[in-house]
Amino acid sequence: MSKKFHVFSTLANDQRYRVHKKGGGDLPTVAGEVYIKGGAGVANDRIITPAGVKTTINEDDYAILKQCDAFLDHHKAGYITVTEANADADDVADDMNDGDKSKQPRPEQFGPNSSTEKDGTKTEGTGNAPQRKK
Repeated sequence: MSKKFHVFSTLANDQRYRVHKKGGGDLPTVAGEVYIKGGAGVANDRIITPAGVKTTINEDDYAILKQCDAFLDHHKAGYITVTEANADADDVADDMNDGDKSKQPRPEQFGPNSSTEKDGTKTEGTGNAPQRKK
């Protein structure tokens, strides 16, 4: 039975990591491709915004990933972590790079002085949705 690896990502978008080889006429062809789920920091269909996302792969897929420059760059930058141990993606994401600029901003990223009042609603500087005045 093949080993399983868990790939944890804090990237907002799905990734297809490809490795190429020389083909006919010296044109590169795809020698292997691995799909890694994204979606960290992006609200899903249940209005949940995960901090991290997990994809389970086998050892053949992991061998392909170790040859892919784009994957190695993401791993080195801290956006991707690979482990044999299964864990909660949000817990693993706490120790990973959270700087993907394509993510939706979280409430704690808004400044403390962004309070506004208009039409009977008030928004505090934490990025909360407008609340009715009391």
